[in-house]
Amino acid sequence: MHTLLKASLERAMQALNNHAKRVKHVNMNMYDNVDESTFRSFLLAEIMRRERNAMCQTEWHRSDLLVQLGRAAALVEIKFYFTRRTYSLDGTGSGWKGGPGSKNEAEFEKCIDKLRHSDLPEITHKFLVLVYFCGTIKERGSRSYGSSYDDVRRFGLTTVKTIEHCDSQSVACKLIRVE
Repeated sequence: MHTLLKASLERAMQALNNHAKRVKHVNMNMYDNVDESTFRSFLLAEIMRRERNAMCQTEWHRSDLLVQLGRAAALVEIKFYFTRRTYSLDGTGSGWKGGPGSKNEAEFEKCIDKLRHSDLPEITHKFLVLVYFCGTIKERGSRSYGSSYDDVRRFGLTTVKTIEHCDSQSVACKLIRVE
């Protein structure tokens, strides 16, 4: 299951990058028009392309994704952290959506706890997929998602695979096994 998810994430990140380039407006940052739902669709499509016998369900028992393959069943939660600028109709920048900080970290910890305490006997694997913008947004201060998530050991997570992809300098993607 780990190998399937790793390979699928590599291709899903490529699809996300291609999509972001396609839907980017000239005044926007590259990833302003992408979201977690779009990314989950790319991941799901890639899992199904690689394993035709896989059975997947989105929003399964309050989890982002269930992947079943043979006797293995994995819960997959996705955390997708980007800061987005909104624009007025005349094209001038207005407010911001999202941003690094304690609220996101608390949400992240709550997600980890949910996976850790999931006691469904048929679930054989639990994963957290973490995707976040690596840099800082100068208009938003010096705090970055990287300061929260580059080293996830502080959340008690030790089995972490960084996914290498076409835009690893701008966007981090991690596959984390939750035990």
